[in-house]
Amino acid sequence: MRKGIALCALALVSLSFGSAPDMATKLKTLSEKLEIARKQSHVPGMAIAVVKDGEVILTQGFGYRDLENKLPVTPNTIFAIGSSSKAFTSALMLIAQEDGKLKLTDSPKKYVPGFKMYDKKADEKITLSDLMCHNSGLMRVDLPWYGGKLSQSECIDLVQHIKPTVPFPGKFQYSNLMFLCAGVAESNAEGTTWDGLLSSRILKPLGMDSTIPMWPTNRGASTDQANPYRFSAASGKENLLKPRDISEIAPAGSIASNATDMAKWVKLMLAHGKTASGQLFSEDSYKAITSKHNTVAPGIDYGYGWFLRDWKGRKYVEHGGNIDGFSAEVAFVPGENLGFVLLTNLDAAPIQGQVADMVWASLIDTPAEPVITAKATAPEAEVGTYTASAINLSITVTYKEGKLFAQPKGQPNLELIPQGGRRYKIGPPAPDKIFIEFMPPTKEEPMKSFVLDQAGAKIKFSTPKPFISPIRPDELAAKVAKAMGEEELAKKPSMVLDWSAVAENQGIYAFIHEYKDAKNRSAQSTDLRGLGKSLGIIDTIYDGKNGATNLSFAPSEKAQGADLEGMALASLYTPFSSFEKLGYTLVITGETKVGKEDAYLVVMSSPLGAKLTYTISKTSFLILALEAGPQTVKYEDYRAESGVMIAHKITAETQTLGTIVQTLDSVKFGAPAPISLGG
Repeated sequence: MRKGIALCALALVSLSFGSAPDMATKLKTLSEKLEIARKQSHVPGMAIAVVKDGEVILTQGFGYRDLENKLPVTPNTIFAIGSSSKAFTSALMLIAQEDGKLKLTDSPKKYVPGFKMYDKKADEKITLSDLMCHNSGLMRVDLPWYGGKLSQSECIDLVQHIKPTVPFPGKFQYSNLMFLCAGVAESNAEGTTWDGLLSSRILKPLGMDSTIPMWPTNRGASTDQANPYRFSAASGKENLLKPRDISEIAPAGSIASNATDMAKWVKLMLAHGKTASGQLFSEDSYKAITSKHNTVAPGIDYGYGWFLRDWKGRKYVEHGGNIDGFSAEVAFVPGENLGFVLLTNLDAAPIQGQVADMVWASLIDTPAEPVITAKATAPEAEVGTYTASAINLSITVTYKEGKLFAQPKGQPNLELIPQGGRRYKIGPPAPDKIFIEFMPPTKEEPMKSFVLDQAGAKIKFSTPKPFISPIRPDELAAKVAKAMGEEELAKKPSMVLDWSAVAENQGIYAFIHEYKDAKNRSAQSTDLRGLGKSLGIIDTIYDGKNGATNLSFAPSEKAQGADLEGMALASLYTPFSSFEKLGYTLVITGETKVGKEDAYLVVMSSPLGAKLTYTISKTSFLILALEAGPQTVKYEDYRAESGVMIAHKITAETQTLGTIVQTLDSVKFGAPAPISLGG
């Protein structure tokens, strides 16, 4: 009986085994794969260097450093490496400790003038070690410095105004500001500047003569420098960008280098800090840098300036980098004495998350595995939104062009790679060994479900049970329209709201000017401020057909696809009165509570699938909350303004900016449209 089962199982797969190719063949195959991935990722140009057993076995340029003039990339082409710079800053900290200039257990206050944390406990307890492993309790705080309006000392001064999202010592939350403070601490302890310390203690000893610590402030002498690009899905083209000067936050990501120089850095890490002329940093420092100091997620840890991951049972150490127009990846597998650097001139390049698996799979000998050719039955049947209430996470599974994709709320869409039956591996850039296995329904649990298996930790996700509403959607819509005063609003051609806002977890505030009109058009201008200075302007516009976000400190972004549909939904002037005639649908999906108030969950969807989830009071029928993608907005303090109910306090929770509290300053009706809308 058992033998028969085994034979049936083997019939579902085809096995593929072959003899091991030599290194030259492996490298040729790897180069070919990289070129294919480069083109698929719309990367204009890139360079790679691979190090094995202390030798550089491959350096190669691909594509163009300058698309307009068709200038090719060489191994000496300079690229910004972004946050891959953090590993250098961490190494400098350990070198300073070896010099006896500081201790990792010291408070940053000892070396960083003006350093102070918002939270009293964090202010008293935080150490230099904490700065380098992202456990300060602060979420990612990039908006204040990204516009380039604050000096380095002002960025440090801002820290005391940033409310933490978790108590100290916090869970892993990536922080460029903390790495700035680390760089200032180590350079002050050594009595020099961060770039001076980097040059004297790492770059010169390694012969990294082309590497530029403060790029693009100092562009260096080389004319072989890559232009930065951003791919536009709307136009299908790579658009040239202006290099971003981030000298105010330099220790977190301002280094530029080339594949030739970065290979020397990879060799140093594989040699545990040892060079031909001596030890740049000690074995103990190497262990500190590459040992776990924080947990990122199951199967992923963080050292000092490096992520620690697993590839088929092998530990590998890596850190990527992204800044306008550039993506980089530096990684090494200590047990295989193998590492690489990949530099590209496209920001958010998909190849960045794919290259490690490509290099390791090409150059690390592993036992041959069966190649599964069988597909799961009817993969489109797995489509749906699944939720794990225990961790408050939803994952939406979609089907397109014969493939399944999984998208955790507010995160990228990831391909599901068939593993046989109903089991799938989550593809790059997700870490290795994360699987989803869809489960058959049972009498006790008839809803669709799957188990997420990440490094042995298993979490069950299920689709919600069907909800039978006591009220029809059209009846509820009529009650909401009446409660919100949509009939009165429809009599007014437009509405203008002015708000004061505080971004608590960014340490900044803003003034927001918002316009909506009966043509279902909208415009919003946000003036960002911090430490009494203007940090930049963000304008969001939807003209009834097209939408865009214009930033004073970054290129404009034209909305398309689901984003454009979402803009159209959010711009509806009287949504509950007009949704049906505009072709939108309304579904009551469940019930919930807001405080002590019972409420309905209502999803409004566009023809192309964009949706807003409203929370509607069962008693007042006012809108209590709105969920749009990764953002949840809570409405409070409703007051009647000319017969229209308007919330005077809005609290938005976002994954990227944290908590933003808006207070209404004024309401006006009938104002002319902004010029941007043709008014």
